[in-house]
Amino acid sequence: KGMVVVTSAGNSGRSTVHPYIAAPADALGSLSIGSVDASMQRSVFSSVGPTFDGRIAPDIVAQGTATALIDENGLVTTGNGTSFSAPVISGAIACLMQAFPDLTPVQIYDLVRQSASQAATPDNQIGYGVPDFGQILTTLSSENDLVENTSIYIRDGIINLPSSNDEQEFQIFALSGQLVQSGCSVNNQIDATFLKSGIYCLRLRSEERAYKIVMN
Repeated sequence: KGMVVVTSAGNSGRSTVHPYIAAPADALGSLSIGSVDASMQRSVFSSVGPTFDGRIAPDIVAQGTATALIDENGLVTTGNGTSFSAPVISGAIACLMQAFPDLTPVQIYDLVRQSASQAATPDNQIGYGVPDFGQILTTLSSENDLVENTSIYIRDGIINLPSSNDEQEFQIFALSGQLVQSGCSVNNQIDATFLKSGIYCLRLRSEERAYKIVMN
């Protein structure tokens, strides 16, 4: 349907019997949101993973301890629960979709996970961590520096360059700005099979701009 589905991870974290997330937070194609406090420490009530089929959960987290709210009288108050951390993420994703309406749900999921505080080492306590939507916006907004080009395509994890770029020096960056691969292309190709699914920036030494590449 092209919808981005955001779900609360649940508040069973204190349970000694079943502290795990449950439906609908364990659904394939949804983004489950756990809870942390203002210091980015996991809230004790926040449900943990893995899912029943062994996937990391929650996907990401947001503040669900002492989250700022507006009550029925229009007054600012606070509350606890993943029912509050999930709307925080929902609002941020809605803004991201408004800014970049061509992004697919899968691309949004990947962007959010890759920008998070422990994207390289996700766990079943807070998943990929706290996402950085400012970082995503900065990266995708650089239209003059980050472009798509149909002359570069990816097949089976191999980046194919135009024929004029044989033995071209390159760098590949994650959206966090981390350099994940560098070297020299061989026969107009770059072996990127080890890269995880997601969106990256490819820079070629001979060009001033960067290319957006999507690894599936």
